[in-house]
Amino acid sequence: MKMKRIALVLLFAALPLPCRSQFVPEQTPGDAVSREVVSWEKLAWERAKKKDKAGLAELLAQDFTEIIDDGVFDRAQILTYLDHITLDSYSPSGLKVKRIASDAVLLIYQVSESGKYDDHPFKQTVNVASLWMKRGEQWQNVLFQETPAPN
Repeated sequence: MKMKRIALVLLFAALPLPCRSQFVPEQTPGDAVSREVVSWEKLAWERAKKKDKAGLAELLAQDFTEIIDDGVFDRAQILTYLDHITLDSYSPSGLKVKRIASDAVLLIYQVSESGKYDDHPFKQTVNVASLWMKRGEQWQNVLFQETPAPN
């Protein structure tokens, strides 16, 4: 089981992302754990873009919290929020990886994103903080925050 998971992580890490999205750290993380968490973050964005609620739910902790300009959402609420959001493109930059504990990795970066909220188009650049924690054998996203970037 562990080998299968490692193989999947390596596969996802090697796949190029469509829509010009690049999760390339400013400083390449020196350890496999940091690289693994970056690959999970990539996968979360892709699943959100595809509106894959079940797939995204697998990556979110039961106590997940997301803070965005529309408010503070728990796991169930953010999955329902996907019904309103259509993410057409996203382009991350300036990724910094901070190992804050053996079982906690904080990703900090900026992302330009565009799409629609219901039928209203949006285009914005936001600063992101995404906290991943290892729970048992699985890395899970426990906190995701987007803050509008200053113009």
